[in-house]
This record gives sequence, C-alpha cells and structure tokens, in this order.
Amino acid sequence: GVIDGFENQTYEAKIAPEITGLGLPDERAEQGEGAEESVGRPNWRRRKSPRNGSGQGRDGAGRFGLLNEPQPVMVADANVDFKVTLTEWLAATDRRFALLDTTGAGKLTLETLPPIPGARRPKH
Repeated sequence: GVIDGFENQTYEAKIAPEITGLGLPDERAEQGEGAEESVGRPNWRRRKSPRNGSGQGRDGAGRFGLLNEPQPVMVADANVDFKVTLTEWLAATDRRFALLDTTGAGKLTLETLPPIPGARRPKH
C-alpha cells in the first residue's frame, strides 16, 4: 500500500531511466556504436537541456508529459517522508486532473489538452 524509496529507485533505474536526469538517446547508439552498453535499451547520456521553448528545457519525466513534473511518483509524496501512500497518490492524481481539466468539464479530451512541448499534433 506504500511506494517507498527503494521501489522508486528500482523504477527509476530499471523501468524509466530517462527520468533520472539522463538525456535523450545518445546519437552514437542510434548509429550502432556503443550498443553493447545496453542490450535492448537506448544508450542514455547525461546532458543539460536547452531552455528554448521546445520542451527540451524540461527535466526528467517533464519532457514526456503534459505537466512539468520531473519525477511524477515522488512529487506525490506530500509529507516528504520518501514514501507515497495511496491517499497521497490519489490526491496527486486529483490535482493533476484539475490542472489539465481547464474547461471544468470533468473529463479530458485531446482537443482540450495542451500540446506536449515540442510534440506535433496529428492532422485530422
């Protein structure tokens, strides 16, 4: 019933290493170099994100989401005890929903959501 620091650390290391302050996939890995470093995973490298309005200025998971939350699990830790309880998680999801439901409709639709910085919307 609680996500603790150890579980979160495992999540960051094994499931989503890109949110830990690591940069985008290394261009060398895309060209086939350094592939032996991470079998089946992109070769992530540390980098400083430019603050140019493209969305790349966001850190951690903020680069991939609608809200700029670099670490979406631990940001839910309201009392900063390095554990996220179900109550804290539900409060965080309610807060996130309210931030995204700008029309107050009680639902989210693609048309009412803000674009992810740097992403292109599909043409209909």
